Amino acid sequence: LMEDNTLKIKTPNRNSIKIAQTNDSVTIKLPSKIAKNLSMVDVDIVSGSIKISEITATRTSFSTVSGSINLSNSLVNELNTSSVSGSHKILDCNLQEVNSESISGSIQIDSDIAKTFDCSSVSGSIKVETNTMPSLGGDCEATSGSVKIYLPENEGFVLNYDSISGSITNNFTGSKMKKSGESTYKNGNMEFDVETVSGSILIERI
Repeated sequence: LMEDNTLKIKTPNRNSIKIAQTNDSVTIKLPSKIAKNLSMVDVDIVSGSIKISEITATRTSFSTVSGSINLSNSLVNELNTSSVSGSHKILDCNLQEVNSESISGSIQIDSDIAKTFDCSSVSGSIKVETNTMPSLGGDCEATSGSVKIYLPENEGFVLNYDSISGSITNNFTGSKMKKSGESTYKNGNMEFDVETVSGSILIERI
């Protein structure tokens, strides 16, 4: 429903939001009671950025062809972000699972991740920083860009790494490696798989 150039969305399911647009901006403000009790948020944009804050949702899907994606101060069980040309910033959130994919753009996640993350970028760097140790580990893949993962002190993990022309540093073990292999810290209960073509890999203690 359009009134005074404002898009108003009405849906019989009060706990679900789906937005699709082409090139005009869309601004949606929700009452706190609704924003804190969403089952699904689905935003699909062709040319434009996505900026969302202060929501609580079971599952979210944010997709844009040309534009950035920004999520902050939110609680999300399953977060999915994808873009062709644009950066991703996920800041100060509490997350269970994260899946972020960018063709041309960086990915920055500074949020608590309880279970796992899977990030990939063809042309751009990846940075993941979590104060909570992901219980299922995580995966990162970058073609032309570095990968940096910042983790809290923990009971141990295995880093499976592969890089054609980048350096690999695991500061939990104090090891510097090249090419491919694995680096084990303490009991190695979980795994992090990291691949780059022409970028460095850094695993750092917070």
